[in-house]
Amino acid sequence: MKVFVTGANGYIGFAVASAFAAKGHQVMGLVRSPEKAKKIAAFEIQPIIGSMNDPDSYASVARSCQLFIHCAAEMSDQFHLLDRKTVSSLIKIGIESGLQRSLIYKCHGSQSLYSIGMRSSGQPCSRKG
Repeated sequence: MKVFVTGANGYIGFAVASAFAAKGHQVMGLVRSPEKAKKIAAFEIQPIIGSMNDPDSYASVARSCQLFIHCAAEMSDQFHLLDRKTVSSLIKIGIESGLQRSLIYKCHGSQSLYSIGMRSSGQPCSRKG
């Protein structure tokens, strides 16, 4: 399975991305710099240098994946804006592709985990766990 992980060099994102890679999945990880790209590449995670603020920087890669896992968080005054923009962008990519996909989202600062699936009709369905 092809997996796209935002925040692939962060504490949670790296653990998630490296676990999927260790199980033989093809993992693409969003990072913000070449230095962070080198770190994750050493663990068989294909680095995608981009930004949550620029969905075009990762959209073509995300379109090729069956699973999106959003772990990124920018601890700034833009936190909520960028988080919402990234989730919305990933949902839009999933709907536009028309393929069945899933988005797993860890809500930062809470114990909640959200799973958003894309039905074959392209319509999202969600579940909070």
